[in-house]
Amino acid sequence: MIGLFGKPVLPGRVKTRLCPPLTHDEAATLYAAFLGDLANLLHQSVPESWILFSDDVSQQKATWPKKAQLPRLAPQVGDDLGTRMVNAMDFLLETGADAAFLLGSDHPSLLPRHLADAQNLLKEKDVVLGPSRDGGYYLVGWRREAHARATSMFDGVTWSTGTVFDRTIENLDPLGLSLGCTEIWYDVDTIDDLQFLKSHLEALRRSESDPDLSPKTWAQLQNLKSRNYL
Repeated sequence: MIGLFGKPVLPGRVKTRLCPPLTHDEAATLYAAFLGDLANLLHQSVPESWILFSDDVSQQKATWPKKAQLPRLAPQVGDDLGTRMVNAMDFLLETGADAAFLLGSDHPSLLPRHLADAQNLLKEKDVVLGPSRDGGYYLVGWRREAHARATSMFDGVTWSTGTVFDRTIENLDPLGLSLGCTEIWYDVDTIDDLQFLKSHLEALRRSESDPDLSPKTWAQLQNLKSRNYL
């Protein structure tokens, strides 16, 4: 089972670090494209086995694109990110799955191989992490039998800092859990990240032999480029 952490597409609540130079409306439209491409990736890869965890389910429904397939929704529950992720993993593993993992929604260029690698690693390892180049991770999950111990991996983590991955690894050391890591990837939070995304996505659309990779995000990047943001 896979959980995608997301937010309602509301101007002023998403991708605010892109403003300025983007307006809040433009940032929200871009985030909607991120969500749309990630949802398509999951619909194509694991159509019956993923859930979107939202911090506001009713607003998520209200702001979901009318022509896009609405995924199964569940609330994020908890006062901090670590607690919300533990509760989401509880929810996913209660379905009877042998293992589960969570994805963030700031990574619109993720590829099918990232999902496949995480699923394959969880056949052999207790815990899987997808390192992000900003010091965090874009993916985290574990096997059912590791659940009781793995929940301690978030203890003392200061979220939204460059120490998230390091502290999580430190927490894992005494837990006796085996670890697998997927390919390092990146968040898109700042205008520099967005510029990198544009160049990287262009390269991926060539090298991955998929000229229509992340089409919603690509269309928005071309729109922003025409406005001289990129």
